[in-house]
This record gives sequence, structure tokens and C-alpha cells, in this order.
Amino acid sequence: MSTTRARRRGAYCINPLSYLLVDGIPDELHVNHRSFVLTATSSRYIDAAMGLADCFKKDVVAPPFEELHGATLFHESMESVDADFHKMANEALEVHDNFGIPIPLREFSDLFKGIQSVTYCCGASGNDAFARALVKDFPHINCTVLVDPKMIGTKQQADDGIVSYVAGDIFNFIPPAQTVVLMLVLHFLTDEDCVKILAQCRKAIPSREDGGKVIIGDIVIDYSPGPLLETHLLMDIVFMTMTKGRQRERIGLTGLCSRSFVLAAFGPGTIGGVCPGSNG
Repeated sequence: MSTTRARRRGAYCINPLSYLLVDGIPDELHVNHRSFVLTATSSRYIDAAMGLADCFKKDVVAPPFEELHGATLFHESMESVDADFHKMANEALEVHDNFGIPIPLREFSDLFKGIQSVTYCCGASGNDAFARALVKDFPHINCTVLVDPKMIGTKQQADDGIVSYVAGDIFNFIPPAQTVVLMLVLHFLTDEDCVKILAQCRKAIPSREDGGKVIIGDIVIDYSPGPLLETHLLMDIVFMTMTKGRQRERIGLTGLCSRSFVLAAFGPGTIGGVCPGSNG
């Protein structure tokens, strides 16, 4: 019974937010956010956030989380400090990245039309859910997933051969394809590291005339007043506190991609698509 129907009948039911924290709901799109909430409210997160102001006063390169705990969030170094938290944080990352996957595939399907081959870059999380959803909606696309060598053993080749996995370092090599997809990867990284990855993307794709493009799924800060801006800025603070990355505005993404790229709209201020310029 839906929440709305239950209210009309005067029945007790969970509210929409509680729905995200409950197991066993028979809906393939349902994602349990319990690990995300527990991670975001853990003492390791809160203590790091309380030290953000002091970091601004000091010449510190590492984010407050790393400075406080001596380990990097989502990295194996955190596992040696607190294995339980490390496991929960990575589960939370997967929950965050998988939530809302059908939305861009449905609302911006035109961006994927005409694409024959894709290299999907998992980033540090190793999460390939978007790649699998992509080939489900666009079965003609041959998809290669670039995975960290440490995680390649956890991936199984699809029986249909449409999705294949390649172990590699995103900073040094990206398997060639018509399109490279970076979903929720760049906001973890410094500008310098983003430029290195985008340089590899450019090597991996053909010229614009031949249909080459890079699709970036990330938060793009929109300074129009309203709750969406508040959410974007809050996420920016979270990433400054926990990682070396940040949320970027449209002009910031354009700067990373250099003059040889053109930024195309892909979503209402939440996702950006980057296509190579006419010079390829």
C-alpha cells in the first residue's frame, strides 16, 4: 500500500524518509540508506566536521577527516584503523551512488542515443551499477568497466558479453571507446587529479566529428536561491571535510576541461555532460 493511499484510509504507515531506511521492500528501485545515515552521523564524521574551522586557520593540505584519523576515507588505510567503520562507509558510498540511477537514463536518454561503445570508470568505489543499468536500457551499447586492480576479482563477466571488465589505473590509462562515462568520480578529487583523468579520457575517445564524448555525472552548483542551492553547498562542505575534492560550479568544470572541451547541460544543475571540442 502506498503512503498516500494509507493516509487516506487512516492507516499507520512509514513516511517517505523512513521508507529509505527499511529493508525488505519489494521494489527493485528501493535502496536502503541506513548505512548512509549511520556513517554521516558517526563520531568519526562529526569529529572531523568540528575541526573544519581550525583547518581553515592552518596551512593543512589533508582534509580534516584524514588529519584527525590518520587515514583516508573509503581507502584501505581506514580499514586498518577501524574495519567496521570502513565497511559501513563503503556501503554508504554504494548506497549514495546507486540512488536515483534510473533518473538520468530516463530523463536524458537522448545523450546516450547513437553511442555504440562506452568505457565506464568506477572510480575508487568499484561500483558498476550504473554501467549495468545503462546496457539494460540501451542493449546495443558495448560497455567496458574500468576497475581498480584490487577490486577486479569481485567482478563477474556478464554471460552476454555486453559488459566486460578491465583492471587498470584511471590516471594512466582508460580503455578506448566512443564515450567515456565518469559518474560521481571527479568530486572526490583535486583539480590537478581531475585534469589528469580528463587527459586520459581525451586519449580514449575519437574526435567530436566521429562521435567522441565524455559524460560526467556530478553535482554542479547552481547559485539560484532555493533549497537545491543549500543542498549543493552542504555537499560541498561535506566533501571539503572528508575528501580532497569538492563540488564545482559550471565554470569550474569548464576550467578543468580546458578550451578543447565544450560543457553541455545534462540535468537541472546536478549533472554535467562534457563533450570534446571540434578539434577532438
